[in-house]
Amino acid sequence: MLRLVRLLGAPHACTNFERTTAELLKEFGFVTSQSAGDFVIVLGGDPDRAAKATEAMPGSVVVWVPLTTSANEALNVIQRGPIGPAATLAIGEAGMKNALLHFAAVRAARGEEKMVEQLREFRRRQTEAVLAMELPE
Repeated sequence: MLRLVRLLGAPHACTNFERTTAELLKEFGFVTSQSAGDFVIVLGGDPDRAAKATEAMPGSVVVWVPLTTSANEALNVIQRGPIGPAATLAIGEAGMKNALLHFAAVRAARGEEKMVEQLREFRRRQTEAVLAMELPE
């Protein structure tokens, strides 16, 4: 089953997203698109873009990923009023990866059994990696 993720953002932001999340895209079977998708990631800019994406694509799951820690984007996150069902995740690369994990969880919640198993396996590996870490003294 094809799982399209629509990217809205500057070309360099979209390219960076694909580079940063290549492993997750492959693992969960997501394919990026500039024109269609049940899942929409708005990269950078202000949350109004996410609101417009929500209005323009009813039924899509929309996530806004701030790309910088600039005061302007921080204020947008803090002062943002309700914009509809659009989530805001972590800044930059962490937010990009969290967006895909969010989409995977949505697919699992919608009853896609294969996604349930893929997400469970991903979380198991992540837990093992964290437990194997040695903290500096």
